[in-house]
Amino acid sequence: MTSSRQHLRDRVESGATVWFAGAQDALSALLVDQSDFDGVFTMSGDLHNSVTLMLAFTGNTQAGPNNTVVRVPGTTHITGTAVSDYGTYNVDVTR
Repeated sequence: MTSSRQHLRDRVESGATVWFAGAQDALSALLVDQSDFDGVFTMSGDLHNSVTLMLAFTGNTQAGPNNTVVRVPGTTHITGTAVSDYGTYNVDVTR
């Protein structure tokens, strides 16, 4: 795990607030959507603690209503891993 990813994981596990930038317009959303995604989320319940996601999103886009960009249905391919205290799980989903 890289030091920046370890830092993020440590910060999330400490309970501190962690802010992630969002996309404010269609072009930014398209660029974010077409890039790789690393992130961490925390679960509660029977499964708990942090999960580190290392995901890549690919797929086709098309013009949407009101000058927006949308994914072509059935072309979004999400691959990568989800790592938790329970193990490492491969992600391979097409939507």
